Amino acid sequence: MVGILRDYPIDIKGQVEASDEKGSGEFKVDTQGLSIAHGPNKLNAQGKLDKTWDMKVDIDFSDLEKSVPDLSGILRGNVELKGAMQEPDIATDLRIEKVQWKQEASLEQLSLVGTAKPLPIEQAQADIRLNASGFKYQDQTVDSANVTLSGTQAAHTLTLDVVSKLASIKLAVSGALTEKPSLTWTGELADVHIETEQGPLDLTEPVAIKVDIDKQVANVAAHCWAQADSRLCLEKDIEAGQSGEALVTIKNFNFDQIKAYIPENTVIDGSANITAWAKWAPDASPEVKLDVALPKGTVTQSLETPLVLGWEQVSVKANLAEDKLDASWLIDVTDNGDLSGKVTLPNVLAENKTIDGELNLSTFNLDFLQPIVGEFNKLKANLVADIKIKGDALHPRLFGQFSVSDLSLQGDISPIQVDSGQVDIDFSGYDALLDAKIQTSDGELKLAGDGNWQDLKAWRTKLRVFADELNVDVPPMVKVKVVPDMTIEANPNLAKVTALSVCHGDEF
Repeated sequence: MVGILRDYPIDIKGQVEASDEKGSGEFKVDTQGLSIAHGPNKLNAQGKLDKTWDMKVDIDFSDLEKSVPDLSGILRGNVELKGAMQEPDIATDLRIEKVQWKQEASLEQLSLVGTAKPLPIEQAQADIRLNASGFKYQDQTVDSANVTLSGTQAAHTLTLDVVSKLASIKLAVSGALTEKPSLTWTGELADVHIETEQGPLDLTEPVAIKVDIDKQVANVAAHCWAQADSRLCLEKDIEAGQSGEALVTIKNFNFDQIKAYIPENTVIDGSANITAWAKWAPDASPEVKLDVALPKGTVTQSLETPLVLGWEQVSVKANLAEDKLDASWLIDVTDNGDLSGKVTLPNVLAENKTIDGELNLSTFNLDFLQPIVGEFNKLKANLVADIKIKGDALHPRLFGQFSVSDLSLQGDISPIQVDSGQVDIDFSGYDALLDAKIQTSDGELKLAGDGNWQDLKAWRTKLRVFADELNVDVPPMVKVKVVPDMTIEANPNLAKVTALSVCHGDEF
């Protein structure tokens, strides 16, 4: 039989007999030799498949692209089928090289070598080795991957060894598969070693695992993973399926482990401890508790004079129960104030979610910013905030006050030199009022303003900047007394500035 397929000749030669005399699906195949060639690609089969199997298939595809669209490469090897039909023995020796699929993926080489006896299932056994190297998909690469599977249904072992730039993994799993009373795999994760940019991650001890495939339930014993001095632990044995409960902790996670993801001129010195608990069931709302604690630490920005911000402790707590979320936090800044707060969402599943919370900042000074300001400038201020948050979670109302006191600005960083100042912003729902008094070397400057954001599409602000009198002295040409009065108004459609200034000059 000769024909054309995808512009290349297809040639089928040889003899084959195939039958199913009773129509029961018991096929019989017998060939003294069957050859199928498509261009340079060839497949040869010889033998029989009956109650006893004795068949060998040789494959020599020297140019896959001629037969398979968008796929290039070389495939060579053989497959042998022997033994009783009810208990066949399968042997494979297949190798594929220089594979390219479109411009998306490529593979330098892959081999599949081994034997398997899949039937009967209760006596199934295998000894298979898969080795691959030079795999690339888009921007991701895998240098090598080796998998071995050996043993029987009653006792088998799987090993995996993967090397890549993203992560390298070595693991070994052993276990047994039973069919009664339900299909269940029982075994252990014996050894795991993972290399990542953060450093090596190791399983500290073998983990007992049981998976009931019919019931879709997995049992995993308590265990820990170690990375440097850090530990990630499943603290209690878990039975996970449609329902379950898990307690997971992260202990002494050092921020040095994530330095690869932090800008080069930034150093974070500290650690974190995390406890997470979760419980779930089909007919109940999930429950979650989270506790994050950071002991004493610092963040340092490398400048000519380093910028350092430290904390004595950081605490974040969250609790989800009966669809209600409660969260709180505390950041105790070293030699400075505290930032704390709490928030409640009464129903996280509600279509129109509401929120009730507060944000508090005890006296917080800006002295730590001096390295940014520069040697010949000065910035000083104390910040205080006590704000309540209520109403629509996506458009909350604010109540309370934000204040800046003991404000001082000196040097080129400010167009005016501020000797002292006080700024107060009062929040009342969707309204805010601003009142400020800035004492400069030329006199007192006052600010008064208000804003409203009840309608986010029609928000508005108004700010008036004025003074009873300012002295402007620029020797030798100018020495005047100025009474400035400027108003700035803004909304989504308009920005308007109105200015009035009265001058009383002594010299011009």
